[in-house]
This record gives sequence, C-alpha cells and structure tokens, in this order.
Amino acid sequence: MYLWPVGITGELIDTIARSEKCAHYLDIPIQHADDAILKAMRRPDNASRLRALIERLRAAMPDIILRTTVIVGFPGETDAQFERLLDFVRWARFDALGCFAYCREQGTPAAALEGQIPEQVKNERVERLMLAQQEIAFDKNASLVGSRLVCLVDRVEEDGVRIGRYYGQAPEIDSICIVEGCLARPGQFVTVKVTGSRGYDLLARAT
Repeated sequence: MYLWPVGITGELIDTIARSEKCAHYLDIPIQHADDAILKAMRRPDNASRLRALIERLRAAMPDIILRTTVIVGFPGETDAQFERLLDFVRWARFDALGCFAYCREQGTPAAALEGQIPEQVKNERVERLMLAQQEIAFDKNASLVGSRLVCLVDRVEEDGVRIGRYYGQAPEIDSICIVEGCLARPGQFVTVKVTGSRGYDLLARAT
C-alpha cells in the first residue's frame, strides 16, 4: 500500500493491523528528514512526526515492512542536512529504500531556487545513503535465515527454480525469493524456509 505520511491516521493504522486482508506492507515516501528541506520541498511533514509515525506503525504491527523513497541534493541541502537524513535512515532501518538525486526541471519552483547542488556532490550523497541502506537490508535478510515464509510463485525458470515473493516484496520494485525444491505453479502459494540470501534476494527451499 502506497501512502503519503500525512495521510496515515491512527484509525487507519488500527484498521490495517486488525484486517486479515491487508498486507503489513507500506510504501511511505518521506522524501527527506530535515525540517528545513521538507519545508523547501513544500512537504507538510517534519522529522519528529515522521519518527513518531514509524514508531507507532511498528508498535501496532511488529511485522510491518516499510519502504520509502528519499531525494538528496535538493537546492540548498547542506552537508549537515544530508547527514541528518542519513542518520534518520540508519535509525528507521527501512526494509527497502529508493534514493534519487534531485533533478532540476525547468518551470518548477525548485528550479529557480538558489544553492543548486553540483552533480558530483549529489551522486556522492546517493552512493553514501544507498551503501548505508544496503547494510541494513543485508542485516534484515540475514535475520530471516531459518524462518518460514509464505510465497506467491510468479514464474518458473528454465532450471525449475521458482521465483516468488512474500508479503514484504512488492512486484517489480523489491527483491525476490528464489525457491528450490518447489513444484508449485505461478499463482500458487507455497511455504518456504529461508536458507540464505544473494544480494538483496532471499534464497529458500519449499517445505
């Protein structure tokens, strides 16, 4: 489920937590975690509200999967403001994260702002943030080894290996489960045991 942070109310959190038909997966684009940058982006959030939201979501649903997207190199972003975002990402430990360098689009309000960031600096910030997120993602994958998950089979490879997803993996944008010892067809669910990982993807065997 894709939701702007400002639209996530306590009532909605309780509804998702109680529902048997809602996957505990939310894609919440925070964009940044520095108050001044969020204001410049014309976002209605601030870092303290974002932090409180994440804490409330995890308190209500300990198994929730949180994905987000952030933008680095927005006009005027200082080194300190970028570090604030990086610290927030390390604290939040998102399950998945997309990071984009700000792109100056003519005709947009941000294009006219002072303090445009050099491309090299933007690229360096993207790399640093994604390396931090990679460490988090790999740690989370390691913590799943030995656990059992219910996977939806998406396709069958030529060697018979099944490619699927559990509820924490959205199609096309997230990682996948590579399942061995499985005869399930695409569209069927199968219980698997996680045996390891390959990069961001999980390795598993049908049980």
